[in-house]
Amino acid sequence: MAAVAACHTSLYEPGSLTLLVPPSERQSGEFFKRCRGIFRSLGWPVAARTESALRIELENGSRIVALPGSESTVRGYSAVRLLVLDEAARIPPELITATSRCWQSLEAA
Repeated sequence: MAAVAACHTSLYEPGSLTLLVPPSERQSGEFFKRCRGIFRSLGWPVAARTESALRIELENGSRIVALPGSESTVRGYSAVRLLVLDEAARIPPELITATSRCWQSLEAA
C-alpha cells in the first residue's frame, strides 16, 4: 500500500519528493521495485526522466528516492511531500529525529 501511495503522490503532485525509508538497503531496493512495477503496470503515465536502482525522477519533476535506514542517508533532503517509514518499529530513534527535519522544512516553505 505504501508503494501505491508513493506512486500516486509522484503522479498527481508534480515536483514532489517522496522518501522511502525502510530499515535496510536490501529492503529499500525491494520497496523501490514495487514502485517501478506499479508504474509499469500503469503504462508509465508520466515518463521517467532518470532512473537508478534506488531513485526515479519523472518528467513532471517528481522524485521517489529509496534510502537505507540510517540517519546519514536522510540528512540533506528537504520539502519532502511523502515520507514512508517502512517497518517503523524497527527504525532507530535517531533516524526518526532526522526525518522530522524533512517535515519541518516543508512546513516552513
